[in-house]
Amino acid sequence: MKSYILISLLIDCDTKSIDFCTQLLECLYLRYPQYAPELVSFYDPINIPVTDVKSALAYFTVDNTAWVRKKTSAF
Repeated sequence: MKSYILISLLIDCDTKSIDFCTQLLECLYLRYPQYAPELVSFYDPINIPVTDVKSALAYFTVDNTAWVRKKTSAF
């Protein structure tokens, strides 16, 4: 069985705001690149490549965004 990580945030702020999304993506890409998004989409298939905060930001400020990594991460 393949392992996976589910990130769930229970916070009292607008998680679709540009500020929040930028901070989340910067945290992932700069501090934890092994968990940063590689592919995003609004619907299946999830196949639009993203490589940095700027390219991912357009997808994270709207509802129904899904993201995955192609590479496996070592824990």
